Amino acid sequence: MSLGSNNKRRIGRFNPDRHNRPSKDAITEAEIFRQREPIPEPKAPVTPPPPYEQKVYKERNKGVFKGKLTEEEALERIEFLNDKITNLVFMFGDVASSKTTVLSALSTYFRQNYLIVENSDNSEANKNINQNRNLMKKGRFPKITDANILHEYDIACRKSREEDWLNLTFIEMSGEYHREVSFERSGKLPREVEIYVRENELPLVIFLVIGYEELMRIGAYADENIDIDDQDTLTANFINYLTRHDIVCENIGIIITKFDRDKVQEDRLSHIQPKLKETLKQIENISASYKIFPFSVGKVRSNGWTDGDALIEQLDLSDCKPIIEWIIENFEEPQEESSNSLFGRIKRLFFED
Repeated sequence: MSLGSNNKRRIGRFNPDRHNRPSKDAITEAEIFRQREPIPEPKAPVTPPPPYEQKVYKERNKGVFKGKLTEEEALERIEFLNDKITNLVFMFGDVASSKTTVLSALSTYFRQNYLIVENSDNSEANKNINQNRNLMKKGRFPKITDANILHEYDIACRKSREEDWLNLTFIEMSGEYHREVSFERSGKLPREVEIYVRENELPLVIFLVIGYEELMRIGAYADENIDIDDQDTLTANFINYLTRHDIVCENIGIIITKFDRDKVQEDRLSHIQPKLKETLKQIENISASYKIFPFSVGKVRSNGWTDGDALIEQLDLSDCKPIIEWIIENFEEPQEESSNSLFGRIKRLFFED
C-alpha cells in the first residue's frame, strides 16, 4: 500500500500508561505527571488496535531485527506497524554515515529537554541506545551498527504537562541495507526495509544522513582510490525509488554529519548544496520540500569518525534542537482531514448525521 497525500494528517498519539515506568535516568517528572494528572485515554479509532502484548513478533525481537524477512514475516510486520499509533522517522544513509550517533544524540537531547516515556516492549533497542548514550558521555562514539541489523526505537514525548503526548518511532539500520537501492546493485530496498516506507499507513518523515567528509571527499576520504559510493548518487537513487513506487513524503531532512571538520563559519551550506545536485533535483521532482541540518556532537579530536580513535572532547548537542523541533512540527500540523482520511471517517461516523 502506498502512502497517500494525507499521510502526515494521521497523527500518532497515545497513552504512555501502555508502557512501563521510564528508565532510571529518564526525566522523573514524566512519571510524576502521570501519577498526579491522569491522562485521558485517546479517542478510540473505529476498530481499536490490539495491545502490543498480543503481538508475538514484537516480543520475539524487542525492537532489534536481524537478517532477512520471509514474506510471511514481512506481512506480519506490516500488520503490526499498521496497528501502532505512532509516527515514523526513517533514517537513510550509507555505511559509517553516523546514523547511530545521530539517533543516540537525539535520544540524549530528548531526555535532557523533554518529558519522555520509552516503549518497554523494545527492551533490546532501548538497551543499545542507553549503551550508546553512556559511550558519548565518556567521550566515545557509538559503534557502527552491524550488517543486516535494524533498530526500532519508540518514545512518547512532550515539552510540558500542558501538551499532548506525541508518539515517535525511529528506524535506524546498517548502511548495507541502503546500498542495495543503488542501480549498480538491486535498485531496490530489501523487503525488511521497504515495509517502513512503502507498505504501511503511518505518517512518515525521512532523513538522509550524509557524512560531510564522504560528501566532500576530504579528510580520511580525500584519496580518490578509496572505494566508497558517491553520496549524492546514493541518496538520489533512494529518492528515485520513492518516486517509482509512488511513495509520498512531503518533507525530507538532510543531516550532514561530522560537520566539526568544516572550518568555514559563514554561509556554511553554500558549498554543500552543489555536492547534492542530483539529490536535490530528485526531491524537486516529487514536489517535496527539504531542509539541510549541519550536525556535530561538539569538539572532536580525530582525523575521522570511523578510525576507532575519535574522541569527543566536549559534548555539544545544540545541533539536535532544530532537528527535533522540525520533526515535531511535521507531525503537529493542524489536522485538516479530507472526508476519506482516518479522522475524516471518524468525524462522519460520530459527529455527523
